[in-house]
Amino acid sequence: MINQEQTIRELFDVNSKLPVYSKPTSFVVADKKEWDGVYEPDFIPEIDSNYCFNPDDLRIVIVGFVSKIPTYLYGNSGVGKTSMIEQFCARTHRPFMRVQHTVGLEESNVVGQWVVKNGETVFELGPLPYAMLHGMVYCADEYDFAEPAVLSIYQSVLEGKPLIIKEADAANRVIRPHPQFRFFATGITNGAGDNTGNYQGTRLQNVANYERFGIVHKVNYLPEEIEKDIILKKTPIGSLSDGSIQKGLLDSIIKFAKIMRDSAEGSNPEVQFAPSIRVLVNVANLGWTLGDFRAAFKLAYINRMNDEMQAASIKVLEQYIPKEIIE
Repeated sequence: MINQEQTIRELFDVNSKLPVYSKPTSFVVADKKEWDGVYEPDFIPEIDSNYCFNPDDLRIVIVGFVSKIPTYLYGNSGVGKTSMIEQFCARTHRPFMRVQHTVGLEESNVVGQWVVKNGETVFELGPLPYAMLHGMVYCADEYDFAEPAVLSIYQSVLEGKPLIIKEADAANRVIRPHPQFRFFATGITNGAGDNTGNYQGTRLQNVANYERFGIVHKVNYLPEEIEKDIILKKTPIGSLSDGSIQKGLLDSIIKFAKIMRDSAEGSNPEVQFAPSIRVLVNVANLGWTLGDFRAAFKLAYINRMNDEMQAASIKVLEQYIPKEIIE
């Protein structure tokens, strides 16, 4: 791998129609020599050639990385927070460590614990110290699902200081971050709790912990044109030979999604939750297979609601989504 500087447009395949950044305008794909022999290529994610970056969100990730500032991304489920960090690492050839945070997460799951190997008791490093030593991009996924007491283990790391593992042996007690180590976290909320009732398990977090994130950014739903590009790239709709039918179907799917999102986020929501791009891709694939896009929306999205909200959603569905597509 050669140390090579590329423009952001080239490296991340950002659509030329989208706004140009002020700074930075380029990014260096670093040489593995910068890892001083601890490079872990097996942890580099595969490039998804169909992935579409939102330039505004991508810029935040790049700024956080270049500035070495711990970055927290939050937003509704399915908006692409974690996948964006993962694909950033894939394009820049950087090892990626993702740790899922749940209510049952314990400190030992993050920093490590004593285990028996080959008849000996040894301290096995957890994902955080391993990522720190090997210069990985560490992603604390669903950060706001963990107990605040557990998240306190991150505080020194968020300050750029060594991680102290009191329970470890002398060789592993003090973990100093490699120069290539970066810290990202993702969550549904900004730490203030969920007021929608849709995300059971998210917790009101310690302000002192979140204050240590130098960047906090909300990731919203993708712009309509990017969502259309994703659907075209990841589903058979892109193979429709009739351009007018293709455009009409895409417009209908995106219009329905926007109405549902607006309704879910209103002061008096008529639906429980909004369809993410993940849901829309699933709908497009199901609709193509079934030959019925209304049925696809019911299976992939509407059937998860209560009866009253299902009825309201179906009325909108029948207004905007054609039942069949004939090529």
